[in-house]
Amino acid sequence: HATHTLSSTLSTYATDVFATEPPPRDSPLLRCPNFYATPHIGAATYEAQARVWASLTVTLIPTLTLP
Repeated sequence: HATHTLSSTLSTYATDVFATEPPPRDSPLLRCPNFYATPHIGAATYEAQARVWASLTVTLIPTLTLP
């Protein structure tokens, strides 16, 4: 991705996930004027949180039930 961004093949490149997190300080992407790093907040939606809680409930309730 960095090579294409640096060579201006892409007009803009944005991501919220890196192969290595956090990205190394010397990453070429961090020096690109047409690169944007956004916070990884995909799990912050109401729907995603509802699915997490539903999954936890199904998983935890059986383990908390007394014999």
